[in-house]
Amino acid sequence: PALKRREVQAIPASMWGLALLLMLACVPASVWLSRRQRLARNSRMVWAIACATIGLPALLSQRLIHPDGEA
Repeated sequence: PALKRREVQAIPASMWGLALLLMLACVPASVWLSRRQRLARNSRMVWAIACATIGLPALLSQRLIHPDGEA
C-alpha cells in the first residue's frame, strides 16, 4: 500500500514565542552561572552568545563543563 502524503502543518506563533522566550531567558541565566563559576570575562561573553543562539542545550553544557567555583 502506498503511503499517504500529509500536509506539513505550520508551527503556531505561540510555540515560536515560547521558544524565543526560553532562548532569551538562557542569556541572564548564563551570566549568573558564569559569575558563580568564576569564569573569565571572555568566557562569560562566549557562553552568553552561545546561549543566545543555541538556547537551553548551551546552558546545560555550560553547567556540565564548568563546575562551580573553578576557573
